[in-house]
Amino acid sequence: MQLCRACSCFPRATNLQCEAGEELNLAWETSRFIAAKIY
Repeated sequence: MQLCRACSCFPRATNLQCEAGEELNLAWETSRFIAAKIY
């Protein structure tokens, strides 16, 4: 599953919003990965 990069999903986003989106995506993917390991 491809991550949606904030910059490409929201072309008008500022660099700060892009970075925040990247961190949210990373946290989401990480939590999903951990959950998959647990269950």
